[in-house]
Amino acid sequence: MDMRYFSHKIVAQNLHTFSIQHSSPIVTPVKVKFVWWSFLPSKMADIKSPPPIEEVNPRKSSLKSVHYDLNQEPTSPIVSQRKISVISHNSLNSASIYEEDESESEPEGQLNLGREKTLDEEKGKISNLAQSNVLAVFRCVIVSLKILGLWPRENDKFSKKMNPQSWIVFIYLHVYAAHNILNWGFSYYRTTGGFHIFLENASMVIRTSATAMTFDIFFAWNQQIIKSLVMISYYPFTNTKISLMSLKNPILFLILASWAYLALILATQSWSTATMGSQKFMDYYFYGLKVRHVNEVLMRFLMAGVWIAHISITLSAEIFLKTFYVAACFLLSKTAEAYNNIVSEYEKNEIVVGDDLNRVNKLHTRLTDLVLGVDKSFSLCAFIWVATIFLNLCTKIGIICITTDPSWMMNASVDIINYLIIFIVITLTASNVSLQCERLLPMAHKLAAKADMKDLTVLYQAKLMIAKMSHPVARLTGWNCFVLDRPFILTIIGTILTYSVVLMQMSRSGESGSKVSKQTFFNALFNQTSSFE
Repeated sequence: MDMRYFSHKIVAQNLHTFSIQHSSPIVTPVKVKFVWWSFLPSKMADIKSPPPIEEVNPRKSSLKSVHYDLNQEPTSPIVSQRKISVISHNSLNSASIYEEDESESEPEGQLNLGREKTLDEEKGKISNLAQSNVLAVFRCVIVSLKILGLWPRENDKFSKKMNPQSWIVFIYLHVYAAHNILNWGFSYYRTTGGFHIFLENASMVIRTSATAMTFDIFFAWNQQIIKSLVMISYYPFTNTKISLMSLKNPILFLILASWAYLALILATQSWSTATMGSQKFMDYYFYGLKVRHVNEVLMRFLMAGVWIAHISITLSAEIFLKTFYVAACFLLSKTAEAYNNIVSEYEKNEIVVGDDLNRVNKLHTRLTDLVLGVDKSFSLCAFIWVATIFLNLCTKIGIICITTDPSWMMNASVDIINYLIIFIVITLTASNVSLQCERLLPMAHKLAAKADMKDLTVLYQAKLMIAKMSHPVARLTGWNCFVLDRPFILTIIGTILTYSVVLMQMSRSGESGSKVSKQTFFNALFNQTSSFE
């Protein structure tokens, strides 16, 4: 150990003991004490000190700034009653990230919880969601998920997150997905119905497998999802004209639309199943087995049970997990809109000071963290959903070009419309988040123009603000493979249209006459997919 540091430490401890023993206002030794203290090296921050007497608000920083009084009985404002603050550099940096003005308060209708405890110790708990105003907005979504067995319990282990209904959904989704994979292979080799049955079963395999995977991901990452939603509650909405409660009716309408869509699918598919032949049903669902010696009534009951289970479990999970993601995108868009409102209020000022720019930069950092938190939780699910929609659209278009059965063509056309609607809803709500964040750059330039560039602090804050907003990272992605924005919507739609045109041209000049052969279909699909990449 450095002897100089050791001697400084001994002197400091002796002077501290001296100041406690001599509580009378002696000026000379106290002056010597502070002279010695001022010349001590930076390692004095490591010296153990008496218990703290007072501390700053823990909401300002995760590391506390502690003040120590060197006298026991402070009775008058004399020299010996001065206080010494030991504040580390890391504490200052941490405090500057979450420091807010005293005039700011928590969002309207939210409990005033300590930021340090809520965000550092219990930010992943479902019970913490009930203490935030996000619950009032998400209540109808959570209730619907609980009814369908899609909302987990509060636990860290995957198996303990399951309730009895969730176990039923979990087992059915995985068993049904495995059954569809086997049925896909058997039906192609054992049936003589044509290649369109192979494509229809392939579409069913894609849908059920994707639903099972997203169910597992949602339950496994549920704590991370809750954490990202709780963080949205702590964004300062009170000084803006924006409120999260304004999303209550749009999200309620979204839930009602999801239930109506599920009821519509139940009605149309039930009628389709009721009018479907028994052999066609076996070709489609049960390995292409023959039904010559099977009771017709028993077959009808079996068909009804399969469709009810498929719609009530598989389709409901597929629809409402996407609904949860869309509702989360609504929250992020509203948060970005609140930030834009704050920046626009500063823009109305004639002169922008350094504190204003500093607050704009801090709030932008928090907004970016919120978007990245939601993206981290849903990025893989978004990739699976978009890939599923793209592949199913290709298979349905192939069925229309291959089959001559009007019922198959009608069902495929309805499915194409459904997939396009779901794709547009998901991508438009996700792209709105990026759009709100991209509107900041013109405002940033206007704020920088009103700032006093002669002050170096203001200059650095303005440069930081423009640099952060010129390269936005607050975007929702699909597993970092693509960005969910409006150009991506046009890219996917253009790819689907190009694929459809190529496939229809091949159907006119195909090897099989008026319809597309299996080899022609795969050539068109692979060529279009490679061009998309």
